[in-house]
Amino acid sequence: MTRHSLIEGFFDGACAPHNPGGHGGAGVVVRVDDHLVHSAGVYCGSGSEMSCNVAEYRAVIEVIEYLLAAGLADTARTVRIYGDSQLVVKQLRGEWRANEGLYLPHYERAVHLLTDVTRRCAGSVEVRWIPRLTNAEADALSRQVLEERGIQCRPRGRAA
Repeated sequence: MTRHSLIEGFFDGACAPHNPGGHGGAGVVVRVDDHLVHSAGVYCGSGSEMSCNVAEYRAVIEVIEYLLAAGLADTARTVRIYGDSQLVVKQLRGEWRANEGLYLPHYERAVHLLTDVTRRCAGSVEVRWIPRLTNAEADALSRQVLEERGIQCRPRGRAA
């Protein structure tokens, strides 16, 4: 089995043309030892159960499911998952409680999957916040999947 020093997953979610209740898109990027191995935009659905937070959680779930399905969690010394959603990052790190919201079932699934990655990884598993501009590739994928369906996304301003 080939061992990898660093596996990085990047995630972002979008909800348009309005939030909540719009259409959701998830963008995911996975790199192994700085080589791109996976990138995708995933349509998450629409309606009253959709929000930016739901799309963000769907995106992190996509990253984690990819790591597990590809067997990457079993080969890594370090797994780092990056996103620009403070809510998702802080909840997955146990810093903020998740007790209500449309995203709650997705949070529970993400925690379950992340526990599986942690169990399989020989080293550390970290979830880290990054600024939106640093997450541009996943952001673009989350929006592209919506725009391909004719759903207008508002232009993003500069991150604070």
